[in-house]
Parts: sequence; structure tokens; C-alpha cells
Amino acid sequence: MEVCHGLCDPPPCHLRLLRPYGASHLHDLVRRAAERDVDTLALTDRGTVTGAVRFAKAATEAGVRPVCGVDVAVEPAAP
Repeated sequence: MEVCHGLCDPPPCHLRLLRPYGASHLHDLVRRAAERDVDTLALTDRGTVTGAVRFAKAATEAGVRPVCGVDVAVEPAAP
């Protein structure tokens, strides 16, 4: 999937970690990104943003720019 339409060099890498109940170890992910000279890392929580503060702090401390998002389920309004 071309996200940047040829404008990103290098192109972004999308990593999907589906672990129940927040089992991903944010400090480990951020540390490994920093070791590989990744300058920006994104975290998308599902239905909540409970990991955003810990992620942002860990990324900032490691010199990685944090990008936070949330996957929100939206239901139609009741009649």
C-alpha cells in the first residue's frame, strides 16, 4: 500500500501487534526502534488511549517522535 504517494523516503513501515490487554512492552518496542534509527513511532490503542502517556514518555526519552492514535468503534444513533 502506497501511503505517501512517493513523497516519503524511506517509506513508512506499518507494524501490527495484536496482543490482548495491552501486553506489548512499550519500552522494548521504543528501544528497538531507537536502535534502528527509527525517528517516528506510532501507537494506536483500540477503544481507549490508556497507553498513550507511557508510550509518549518512553519515545521522547529515547529520542523517537511519538504519534498516538485510537481505533474507535462508532455505532449508529438510536432512533
